[in-house]
Amino acid sequence: MYLLDWLSFCLQTPSVTRLALDKPEDYSFHSMFFIFKFLLDQGIESSNANGIITSIAELALELAALNSLLQRRSPLFRHTYTTALIPIFDLFLLCLKYDTSVAVMADRMNYYSESRLRHLVRCLNRHVGLFVREGNKTADSTPLDALPRLVGNVDRLSSAHAGFRRALVEENFLVTVFGLITEFLPSSTLNGVGSPAAKIVSTLLSSRPLTAHEIRHLLPDLLVGHGLLSYVALGLLHHRSTNTQPLSWGSGHGNPLATLYSCCLDRKMSRYMRSALFSIPKNTLAALDYNPDIEAREGWINFVNYNTTCSKAYNMPPLSDGIGLCDNLQHFFTKIPPRTVRGRECARCERMAYCSEGCQREDWEAFHRYECRTSWTSPIDRRCGDISHKSRYSLLELGNLLWLEATQRSPPGGEKDSILRSRQILLADATLFPMQSRFVAFEDLLSLSHGSANVFKDLRSRAIIEELVRDHGLVLVAFLGRIGEFLYATLARYAIMQATECGDGLSPAAEISARSRLVPLNVFVEVLEVPDDMKHHSAV
Repeated sequence: MYLLDWLSFCLQTPSVTRLALDKPEDYSFHSMFFIFKFLLDQGIESSNANGIITSIAELALELAALNSLLQRRSPLFRHTYTTALIPIFDLFLLCLKYDTSVAVMADRMNYYSESRLRHLVRCLNRHVGLFVREGNKTADSTPLDALPRLVGNVDRLSSAHAGFRRALVEENFLVTVFGLITEFLPSSTLNGVGSPAAKIVSTLLSSRPLTAHEIRHLLPDLLVGHGLLSYVALGLLHHRSTNTQPLSWGSGHGNPLATLYSCCLDRKMSRYMRSALFSIPKNTLAALDYNPDIEAREGWINFVNYNTTCSKAYNMPPLSDGIGLCDNLQHFFTKIPPRTVRGRECARCERMAYCSEGCQREDWEAFHRYECRTSWTSPIDRRCGDISHKSRYSLLELGNLLWLEATQRSPPGGEKDSILRSRQILLADATLFPMQSRFVAFEDLLSLSHGSANVFKDLRSRAIIEELVRDHGLVLVAFLGRIGEFLYATLARYAIMQATECGDGLSPAAEISARSRLVPLNVFVEVLEVPDDMKHHSAV
């Protein structure tokens, strides 16, 4: 009790902080740190406990982020680097077990510059390597077994501070961790949910939804270079092998496979996912197809089928002019330009494409005069990445494939023709796992909401939906997808046409679609930020 009170007093004394900052290799400095570590390991029970933890957390964070610790040292410091820095970061990570410490550190980080946060993560990357290579053992049996707990503690702080979370991605913290796992563990020991890799995968993909920035900058290295999808596949085969620390490998909240499922909507991520699928050993793929766990087996099959569908759509080449779209709603398939005609873009926002100046003028008067000044110039679209015309054309092909899958089992003159006569719209919701497709009336689509976000409520979307009622030669596919914190609401328009009616003026891509009686016209993509009430829910 008296020792705790004395420590509380010392931590508020400037001389203690000066000692730690000026002489990190001093013996008394190490003694103080090991006392702090012992107290945190054993749990502090005192009236001053919160104050002590707060003070220790502040000191540990300041030391961990101190630039001069690495830069303003003599060559002799290299010899004492390990003994000086490891206690600091051990204490820093240990403090993250306490909610009070996490809140204090997150608040203090608000005063840190971006470069200082990145420096902190670089030091953390170095500490993790030393932690494993030097064989610094904790209560766990091996250093690698302690990595999941270390990653979990870091994840707690990253969830509380967006800047630190972004720095972890940009400095490849998790890539460093996975590199250590593959370096020090043979592949035969990576199987099962009890392995360090599987536990870290669960922490990465289950504890919270990934942001769009993390998806596009973190997952590619983990998928292609470190076998992230292989760990998920192995987890599906073994997720019931232990009852001590069950992981959510089946369906439900926090499913790692559902997180990867939603990422297939991104063109580049779909390609990385496809490459990762081909790198999984054949015996593992065969075991997944015959997995006795029905829930896990069906989840894997749905994931593979959806990725295959997205890959087919994204591999479809656009028109030769590089645009291949006309966003004028009055444009019809008879006006599709020859391959020698070059398309036009809106010079102001570069988001809309037209086949001619006449179509551009018509759409400007009808809709784009308002869109160009509001929604298309919003910061949301810039933060999530440009929706290029090539990507939009891929979504147009994706809608056609989804229509084929939804109607391919209906016989001629059966359900498909009934759907066309009743003017029903195919609604595919890929924010759910697995994706759910159903036919809805246009009134239901106009009143559709996703959580507290209202979708298809802008003027262009309403005009597209209401046009379906007037024109019986059209098909409409509505698609909802999510990448990180952004929701993609897509409306794809098609003309109904028999294959024998296709003329020479159609592009090869349009002819392929026309064989299924659908000729692609255009697609409208609205990007919305996921509401706060949905940010902590996975796409399940």
